[in-house]
Amino acid sequence: MDNRTKLHIIGDGSILKTLKKRYENENSVIFHGAKTHEEIGCIIKECGFYVSCSPREGMSLSLLEAMSADLIPIVTDIASQNYIKSNINISLLDVDSDNANEIFTNNLKLTLIEKNLHHNNIKNHVRQNEGTSWEDFWKAIL
Repeated sequence: MDNRTKLHIIGDGSILKTLKKRYENENSVIFHGAKTHEEIGCIIKECGFYVSCSPREGMSLSLLEAMSADLIPIVTDIASQNYIKSNINISLLDVDSDNANEIFTNNLKLTLIEKNLHHNNIKNHVRQNEGTSWEDFWKAIL
């Protein structure tokens, strides 16, 4: 990672302590803990990608929120997320993460034109399927 690249970890899941211990001296890893939707919205503005390596995620609301916030998804190639590959044309992580290095490297090397193309594809998908923003999506569900 170059000096500008940061990994923001949001949440207080079961592996938080392990991750904090492993990366405690890494300036490029920022731990936020559990946050409200408003706080997450502020953090998201600093990000370009959403990463989730779950091998069995259902319909991920956090993924939909991230895409609504214009983040490029880097997620696992599982049935519930295949639409990202087929409809948005973004490569997915193998379930065993064998291609993780390739996927992360390729995404970090995206040109501005390529990023804008992904952002436009994501915006179009979100507008057609979830509404204009993650807040609209939540309101529709609730």
